[in-house]
Amino acid sequence: MKYKQSKKQNQRITRISDKTLVVGADIAKETHVARAIDFRGIELGKDCVFSNTRTGLEQLVQWMKELQQEHAKSDVLFGIEPTGHYWFNLAEYLGQQGIPLVIVNPHHVHKSKELEDNSPTKNDYKDAKVIADLVRNGKYSETETADEPLCRSADSHESSRENHGEPRAGTKTNAELAGSIFPGVHKGF
Repeated sequence: MKYKQSKKQNQRITRISDKTLVVGADIAKETHVARAIDFRGIELGKDCVFSNTRTGLEQLVQWMKELQQEHAKSDVLFGIEPTGHYWFNLAEYLGQQGIPLVIVNPHHVHKSKELEDNSPTKNDYKDAKVIADLVRNGKYSETETADEPLCRSADSHESSRENHGEPRAGTKTNAELAGSIFPGVHKGF
């Protein structure tokens, strides 16, 4: 079994070449932080702080394109630590742009943080770099996102509540679904 795991990890590592821009992003409710490195772990450019809106996502893609051009990178591999539902809009947008998205295990991020600066403190900028390093080292999983819109899940959940006569049941779930479909709506809850 260990042989298969190391073989898979080696395949992931060989996917990253000197032409690959590796991006790690720390995902939060409203504002995300991304940092980019090359295949050796050298940081490229400044970090990118972007909002979970269409404008913010467009800013992120523009930042990546500029780094690709500046550092002669033809490929991008984008890694995240999945945080609740906040990463769904990012995943969908990157998929539309043809940018591959991979995820890293939150436990690995937590354990690797101290290696970055000999301190276990949490910091969005630090986490983004740790995530990029984990991706560079092949410690990630491929993602598969649903092709159907998330609103179908909301519709089915709503009809389920009506059938059971529970007018207030699942309020948190509804808020989470609404937040994933309409990122700014949580301010009204």
